[in-house]
Amino acid sequence: MILTLVVIYVKFLHKWLHQLFIIIPALSSIAIFSVGAFSDINQAGYEYYFVWTMLTIMGTFIFYRIRFPYIVVICALIVVSFTLSLIFNHTLRDKPDIFSFNVFFVVDIFILGFLFTWYRHSLTRKLFYSDRELSVKNLVLKNEINDRMVAEIAFRESEKNYKDSLEALPDWIHVVDKNLRFVFMNAQFREVNQSLGLETDIYGKHLTEVFPFLPKQRAAEYENIFTTGEVHIAEEKVKINGREFFTETRLIPIFKDNKVTQMITVIRDIGKKKEIEALKLKTAEQKEILLREIHHRVKNNLAIVISLMDMQIRKNPNPAFIKMAREIEFRIRSMALIHEHLYKSDELDRLPFHKYIYSLATGVAGACGGGNVELASNLEHVDVAIEIAMPLGLIANEILTNSCNYALRDSQAGKITIDLKEEGTDSGLYRLTIKDNGIGFPEKFSIEEPSSLGMYIVQLLVEQINAKLIIENHKGTSFSIIFKGIGSNKQQ
Repeated sequence: MILTLVVIYVKFLHKWLHQLFIIIPALSSIAIFSVGAFSDINQAGYEYYFVWTMLTIMGTFIFYRIRFPYIVVICALIVVSFTLSLIFNHTLRDKPDIFSFNVFFVVDIFILGFLFTWYRHSLTRKLFYSDRELSVKNLVLKNEINDRMVAEIAFRESEKNYKDSLEALPDWIHVVDKNLRFVFMNAQFREVNQSLGLETDIYGKHLTEVFPFLPKQRAAEYENIFTTGEVHIAEEKVKINGREFFTETRLIPIFKDNKVTQMITVIRDIGKKKEIEALKLKTAEQKEILLREIHHRVKNNLAIVISLMDMQIRKNPNPAFIKMAREIEFRIRSMALIHEHLYKSDELDRLPFHKYIYSLATGVAGACGGGNVELASNLEHVDVAIEIAMPLGLIANEILTNSCNYALRDSQAGKITIDLKEEGTDSGLYRLTIKDNGIGFPEKFSIEEPSSLGMYIVQLLVEQINAKLIIENHKGTSFSIIFKGIGSNKQQ
């Protein structure tokens, strides 16, 4: 009894309450056996042992709220312990009538307790299941109420955070309902309205009532958003009370139950952005003009150098000097021609190489061939970066000059063919082929051991732009340079 009371009143033991209510009655059976086995039946007060056993059985059946099978087993264990104690203290041997009497009444008490407990469990089982079902439903209902309360608190907190966020934004923000009446405006919008002399107490008022200067199509745009649910973004220039604003306006629908119930308007002042963009555009235009002027001046300076060389050639009749000077002049002309095309080009960082190579070939053939060289071309549209165009131009100049001065010098009908096309499909590589029908190179010629300065320059420049040079010596000479370009439009 003391152990039971301790278990009941000490709270931290409650989590083991069911297990302890099984252990304590089981200990009672051990106590009953211990007391009875070592007691003398002839001792005064022995009859209280019999009464104690019956009270323990009845109390266990009535008092302890544990599962029915457990309580039956425990009480049966007490009956067995009592019977064994009577056998152990020689009551069965010395006084069999008292043994039979005591065991009979203990068994009767066990049967009465069993019937009472079985009736109580049977009677309350339905109530137990009903109570448990009711408890479960009650628990579910409590959880739903708690969830609803948590959701409501979270919604209120979210709404507060939403409004606080809108208040903190530097944009001009307001919200209208389906009837285009104001339901919210942030602090920045109020400040702007106040500074422009517009109304600040606008809640419940119609959009056109607060902003009579808005164009008529604005209301139609708002209604269209409520119908379609699409976001509308526009940049516009507005004039309010004599002040001009460049604004970016975003009309964003707010959905509820898959329907647009409100619309938030976010207006951002982009005047400074427009000023910066205009300044950048003006700066870019100035830079482009400056670059074109630089290319123009470089071309003019190179033209002056060519003129000075012509003057020097006329004053020096030495054939060797004239030949050397003319070769240098052609190289300078090829570079000057690049700056001329860049000056005229729409793009200052790239060169329409097909136009450039045609102008270069025409000039070289006209200057070297004396009108006896026929020029044929098949050129696709290819753009080349300036750092590639300059070396390619010098390479083409050396090849063309070599063809005119050496390969075709004894020919009565010389012909130079120039092809420019893409190498493969989407490879980014292009092939420039310059071919003549002249006498060709000697049999022992090797580009690895060039015998002239021109071929040495070609080899160096090919390596510089990571290109590939292919020379074919059949019915004349063919030079093919495979290089990486920027783009091709497949135009002749």
